[in-house]
This record gives sequence, structure tokens and C-alpha cells, in this order.
Amino acid sequence: MTTASSAQNKLDFLWLELTNRCNLQCVHCYTESHPHSVDRDLLNTSDYESIVLQAYALGCRKIQFIGGEPQLNRDFLRLLAKAKEINFEFIEVFSNLTKLSEDTLEFSSANNIFFATSVYSDEPSEHDAITGVNSSHTNTIKNLRRLIDKGIQARAGIVVINQSEDAVERTKKFLADLGVTHVDVSNARAFGRGEKILSQEACLSSLCGNCWNRKLCIAPDGVAYPCVMARHWPVGSVLKSSLQEIVQGELLEEMRGTIFEEVWMTKFSASRLELDNKGDPAGSPLQAM
Repeated sequence: MTTASSAQNKLDFLWLELTNRCNLQCVHCYTESHPHSVDRDLLNTSDYESIVLQAYALGCRKIQFIGGEPQLNRDFLRLLAKAKEINFEFIEVFSNLTKLSEDTLEFSSANNIFFATSVYSDEPSEHDAITGVNSSHTNTIKNLRRLIDKGIQARAGIVVINQSEDAVERTKKFLADLGVTHVDVSNARAFGRGEKILSQEACLSSLCGNCWNRKLCIAPDGVAYPCVMARHWPVGSVLKSSLQEIVQGELLEEMRGTIFEEVWMTKFSASRLELDNKGDPAGSPLQAM
């Protein structure tokens, strides 16, 4: 069983945010991204390449390029190639997929790059109302099909904001019919613009809790967080410290311990109680890890 202490000072999974800019303006965006949010884009390409190399040297073998919209970084493909060159075992791009160049498509097909995206509805107008951009559904689905046609593994998430249960089920079927083999459904969380639409302030309990386990996010301004949504709990900056100093530092160690005790274990205990009440013999999430 993995414990909080065994995860200390280690890095297994890195979210690397290549820009805070995004061509969409989703109503629930946890980073409050929009087409002009470039003020936090402080890292340059050399900085990003250094972070990738440092992460690999620390034993990290899984990386996700994210944003904002990561493909808006002018050196996106160069950074993707860098991660492949130094032999990361798992490389994923989290993109809204309204854009997908032929070069990116070909490189990803040839190099086993994974993709993830969000699809809010099978109904274009409902999806576009959430993204704030007309035709975003059309473009995302078009490029999702291009990935699948190339044999590139792509997963999709449905974030529930105000969609009905029937709409969510229709969207799951719609994605399955496209050939998407993995679809997650989750609720909007009270981070960034999500605080406004949910009328809630950000709090630790809104995290899923998984970020205690050897994970880290580096934002475009160099600030490190336990995960992409944990913007209220910074644990250092790559502009001031090496990645090793952050990963092995007291701030991250303490934050991981807090998340483990106050979020992960609380949610695990609640789910265990629910299973016990149902008489479900399945093992615990911790035992399955």
C-alpha cells in the first residue's frame, strides 16, 4: 500500500503548463484562462526544456502538457519532441482540440503520444455555451476524429455544470460511438471561474486528493503546485529553485501530507463507509493502487 511518507521527495507525474492563454473562455476554468491572459507566461522554451530534463533526472517518467491551451505555445511541438527524445514513458497532451496541426498529428501518431480533451455535450450549442466560443464543438469533434482515425489514443472528460443526467448519458454514448475508449464524468470544482458559477470559495476539500502521490504542476510563471487545481497552495518556483529542491523541499512535503490526511483519507473513509453499508466486498482505493 502506498502511503504519504513513501511519496515524499519523489516525482512520478508532472503537469507542465505551456501557457496560461487559451482560445476558449470556459465558464468553469480553474486557471481563468482566456485569449489575452499572457501576463503569467514567464517561462521560455529553454526553461521548459530544463524542467523536462530535471524531471526525468528525478525519476519522473510521466508528463502531461497542458495550459491554457498548450498548442498555443509556439514551441509546443519542439517540447513534445524533447520529452520523447529523453524517453518519457507516458506523454499526454491535454488540449481543447479546436486546433491540431498536421505536424502534431503525424508526430503523435509516430511516437505514441496520448491526448485528452473535454467534451461537455453531444449538442454543439450546449458545448459552445460552456466554452464561450461558437463552433468550438465542431472543431473539437473534428480533431478528435482525426486522432482516432490515426490510431492515437484519446480520452475525454465530461465536466458537469448544468447538463441533465440524460444529456450526460447521451454525450457518453456519442463519444463511445466516435471511438473514444475512456470517458470520465466529473463535477465542476470551485477553483478559478468555477468559484463564481458554484458560488463557493476555493478550499482544500474541493481537490480530489490524488495529488499527494508523487505529482507536481509547474505553471507558466514558474510557480509549482501539488496539482493543476491547487492554485491557492504554492510550494515553490522554478525561477527561484531547482526542481529537485522543490520536490525534496519542506513545503511540498507538508502540503502532500496535509492533502493526504485532510482530503484523501477523508474521502477514502467516506467511500469505505458507503461500500460497507452496501455490503460491497471490493477492496479499498488504497489497496488497489
